[in-house]
Amino acid sequence: MERKLKHAVTEKNGIRWTAEMEELLNDWHRRAYAAQCTYYQQAERYQKLHYRLGICTVILTSAAGATIFVDKGKMVELAPYLQWGAGVVSLLAAVLAGLQTFLRPGQAATEHGFAGDWYSAIRREIEQLQALPEGMRGAPKACLDSLRKEMNKAGQKSPAMGETHWQLAARRFAVKEPPPK
Repeated sequence: MERKLKHAVTEKNGIRWTAEMEELLNDWHRRAYAAQCTYYQQAERYQKLHYRLGICTVILTSAAGATIFVDKGKMVELAPYLQWGAGVVSLLAAVLAGLQTFLRPGQAATEHGFAGDWYSAIRREIEQLQALPEGMRGAPKACLDSLRKEMNKAGQKSPAMGETHWQLAARRFAVKEPPPK
């Protein structure tokens, strides 16, 4: 009975924010901040991969294309290994171009960046809510329901971040995870 009263202290303007509600806000803030940072880090990694694959592909295809202009008679005279080298360079260029198409690191960077932006907006919304005096926040249930729905939507529509990345971020931001079953 005493515990229920703690959760449902009423005033003229409705239900008050309890310590448990404040702790929930703090937990969601840490989670949103952890997700934001993780998605931005992954976006940066995918962007770097995109550039590395792209630059290597351009260099190798240019080198392979340049062999077309070498006189075939002179190429045979120079050494047969140059023909093999040109073939290997062409093959590597094709493999890198295929990897870039298959892995789509540029698109992955964009998607992770959008997810980071979304969690950043959620984090700022929580920070604004925490900065407001209790009387200006509105009804706790409505505020928490709105935040929960937005976090759920962000989680469903964002690309996977990977368990390892999340565990690192959770430790860094002191996110309390429920114990494994």
